[in-house]
Amino acid sequence: MPARAPTSHPRPTHLLSPTIAARGTRSHFPRRAPLNALTCRHSNRQILEACIIIGQFRTVIKNSGLGDDYIRSSLRTIWLAAGVSACLALIVILCVAIPLGVLGNELDKTAAIIIEGVSKVIAAICIAQLSLKVPKWLGVLPGMGSSKARGAAELTRRALLFNVGWNIWRELAEIGVFLIPYFLQPELAVSVPGSGAIGIAIGLAVGGIIYLITKLTTKRMALAIGMAALTGWLSTGLFVGGCHEFEEVWGETDVVFTMPGDAATGFWSHKIMPMALFKPFGYSHHPTVLIVCTFWLWAALLCVLHALKYLQAKRKADKAAEKATIAVADGEKADADLADKARNTTPAGETISI
Repeated sequence: MPARAPTSHPRPTHLLSPTIAARGTRSHFPRRAPLNALTCRHSNRQILEACIIIGQFRTVIKNSGLGDDYIRSSLRTIWLAAGVSACLALIVILCVAIPLGVLGNELDKTAAIIIEGVSKVIAAICIAQLSLKVPKWLGVLPGMGSSKARGAAELTRRALLFNVGWNIWRELAEIGVFLIPYFLQPELAVSVPGSGAIGIAIGLAVGGIIYLITKLTTKRMALAIGMAALTGWLSTGLFVGGCHEFEEVWGETDVVFTMPGDAATGFWSHKIMPMALFKPFGYSHHPTVLIVCTFWLWAALLCVLHALKYLQAKRKADKAAEKATIAVADGEKADADLADKARNTTPAGETISI
C-alpha cells in the first residue's frame, strides 16, 4: 500500500486575531518584532520628564554650598527615591497586568484616563513648587546671597524622598498603564521591548543634554532663571495634560487652531518625533480651548507667584538693611559717647573740671 501523503490542517483563521490572520498561519508571531510608534513616543516622553526632574534636583543640591557630606547624602537620597519608586511602579504594573491577562479582561479606559489626569495635576503642583523655590535655594533673590545654603537646607531627606519618589513613580506607572492593552494581545506585545527601548534611549539622551547644559552654566543668576523657567514650563505642560485627560472623558472643547500636516503622521504631530519631545511641555498639534486657556492661565499664575516671591524677598531685604543701618548708627553713637566720656575722665577715674 502506498504511503499516504501527509495532510496539513491549517489553524482556522477565525480563531486568530485580525493582525495574525492577515499575515497567514505559518507563524503565530512575526519573525522580526515590529516597532510601535506610540510605545516609543510614550516611553520617550515619560523618561524625558523623569530625567528633567532628577537633573533639576541634582543641580540644586550640587549648588547648595552645604558641604560634601550633605551633597553626597542628598544625591544618594535622590537615587534611592528613584530606584524604590521605579520598583514599586513595576510591582503595581505587574499586579494589574497579570490578573487582567489571566482573566482576559481589559483595564477600564475611563478610570485609567482619570487616574492619569489626577496624577499629572498633582505632579504639576509639585514641580511648580520646585520652580518657585529654585531662586531661593540658589541664593539669587534680594537679601539671599548669604543664605543660599540655608535655603537649600529646606530640601530635607523627607522632602527629597517625596518629590523625587512621587514623580518617578508617576512617570513609570503611566508607561505601564499605557502598555497594559499591549500585554493583553500577544501580537502587539512583541513590539513593546524594541519600541520601549528606543523611546527610553531618546528620552535619556535628550534629558542628559538638558542636564549637561544646566551643569555647565556657571553664572548663578542664569542658572536660576533657566531652571525656574524649565521646571515652570514642565509644570505647565503637566497641568495642561492632566486637564486634557479630563476633557477626553467628559467631552472635548472646540479646536482653536490646527498645525499643518496630518495629526498622526505629519511633522508637526505631537505623536511622533521630533515634536513629541515638546508634548510634556504642553504642545499639541490641534490645541483645544481648554488646552490654550489652561496653558496660559497656569503659566501666568507661575509668573505672578515668582514676582510675588521676588517682591517679598526684596521687602524683607529692605527691612533687614534698614535695621542694620539703624543698628550701625546706634553703635556709632554709643562709640562716640564712650569716646567723649573717656576724654573727660582722668586715668585715675577722676573727672576733669573745665
